[in-house]
Amino acid sequence: AGRGRNGGGGVDRWVKNRIAQGPGGKESVQGQDQQVDAETMTANDTHQLALIQDLVPGMVAQGGGTIVNMASGSATTEPTAPPDEGGWGLAYCASKAAFGRIAGCLNAEYLAHGVRAFNVDPGFVVTEAIKARGGADLIEAQGFEPALADDAGLVISWLTHAPAAERLLGKVIWSPLVVTKQGLRTNRDHSG
Repeated sequence: AGRGRNGGGGVDRWVKNRIAQGPGGKESVQGQDQQVDAETMTANDTHQLALIQDLVPGMVAQGGGTIVNMASGSATTEPTAPPDEGGWGLAYCASKAAFGRIAGCLNAEYLAHGVRAFNVDPGFVVTEAIKARGGADLIEAQGFEPALADDAGLVISWLTHAPAAERLLGKVIWSPLVVTKQGLRTNRDHSG
């Protein structure tokens, strides 16, 4: 967030990286509790919509702003395994797929008012949760190359400042590729 372009207290840049991950969110299709599914959709999509509805009018009033949504490859990529073997569950990927449509709709409605929205996929970042479920090795074996944890931050900074980022509107931006193509890291080191 930053001060508004008009000198007021508006928001120039907003990055949304909220996900709902609680008990029951990584279940199989048959094991998925419908209440947990609804709660996950509410947290990952409906609540994000409410925040956007509060924020966008101020961005329009000040002449624009940038919204970056942290997307997930699980929204568009088939699971590599069942959830209990390192894959992802239906509730999570369905909610992230719904969330991933927000940026395109914002661009269609508000780009002419200076509001830009991007979806950034951080790539396959090996988290402690993935390690605990035993999924890292299996996912890597399926051809998913691990991304560095700070790739998304480098890309988000670039998106909010670089005029060339406009060409990525409407696309899911895969952080590791943009980091490489834009030279955002001069010494790419996968050791961490």
